[in-house]
Amino acid sequence: MEGTFGILKEDYQLKKFRTRGTGNVQNEPLILAFGYNLNKIYKKIQANRLYLYYRPLKTA
Repeated sequence: MEGTFGILKEDYQLKKFRTRGTGNVQNEPLILAFGYNLNKIYKKIQANRLYLYYRPLKTA
């Protein structure tokens, strides 16, 4: 999870919390990490590197 926060801080330039209040500040990093993970999944889908199988693979 630390890598995610490093990327959010450096690449997306999110160095401060944009909300006020304890509850909002606790939720903001979770929302940002969720968005970051969605972005990673989207990039994998676009590159056809998301290996999802609807049925188990048969082994010889």
